[in-house]
Amino acid sequence: MITQFLFLAYVLTNSALSERVIKLSDFKEENSYLPVKRGQTFIIEIEGNPTRGRIWRLEEPEKLTITNLLRPINLDKENSTVFYSSKGDQSNFSNGFYHFHFQAADSMTGHEKIQFLYFDTNEPKSKPIKKSINIHVVDPLKRDL
Repeated sequence: MITQFLFLAYVLTNSALSERVIKLSDFKEENSYLPVKRGQTFIIEIEGNPTRGRIWRLEEPEKLTITNLLRPINLDKENSTVFYSSKGDQSNFSNGFYHFHFQAADSMTGHEKIQFLYFDTNEPKSKPIKKSINIHVVDPLKRDL
């Protein structure tokens, strides 16, 4: 019995630390929350094409630091991130994906909204498009994931 409990705790703890990819295009419901385990690193993947001037940025990342529930890991100075072409490399010559990496807090649970802005730099007068995803940081040892 104790061995089974220790094994379950080990599996849940290690799975909490594994990286998870969440495609923003798959997340349609604005009012629902996507569960992420405490301490888990995860990636939000967004389609884009920087060579055509279409760039994704994290909106107001400083808001995430107020609650300390989620921490962006790989932002550049313009609040964007690494782009991977559909070919699997980091060239900017085709359609592909932006990968925004985040780390959930180790010691807290709760809800947080992550907001992204889509800019078309070829159309300076156009308004950016907003997309968001709601994250629910949960305790990995609870059964209600």
